[in-house]
Amino acid sequence: MHGIIAGVATVVGAAVLATSTFGYWAGNGTGAAASRLDSTQELLLEPAVASAYLRPGASGSVAVRVENRNPFEVRLQTLELDAGAGTGGFDVDAAHAGCDVSALSFTNADNGGGGWTIPPRVGSSNGARDIHLDDAITMDIDAVDACQGAHFDVHVQVGG
Repeated sequence: MHGIIAGVATVVGAAVLATSTFGYWAGNGTGAAASRLDSTQELLLEPAVASAYLRPGASGSVAVRVENRNPFEVRLQTLELDAGAGTGGFDVDAAHAGCDVSALSFTNADNGGGGWTIPPRVGSSNGARDIHLDDAITMDIDAVDACQGAHFDVHVQVGG
């Protein structure tokens, strides 16, 4: 007789649970959510090898390697010139100190409005992505001859 009572209690308990679960999910709801990466120190931006040379009156490419030290993917909306670094965002190698970097300009990039996704860290290996910004740097047509053969560092930062 005790076996029958125990079996009935189990069935009744399951029916009550099913009813309360249905009632909980039956209503409509609204809301919004957003997330923000407050610690940009978990990303590292390093120079990468550009795919084109720069000459007066023309544009060239800028390449940056973005390393993600987070255990989740990170979405970058824009890469922008960090005008507070170097000389207005640019540095030139010591052998070409006579090259005036004010002849350079940088076009902020957003990958056609789509931004970039940087893969997450997996185990002890950081996620990374090389980003090539075609025609992102321009040299004025009247740049001085001292810029010939120069190597430029372009300081970029993650934008909003």
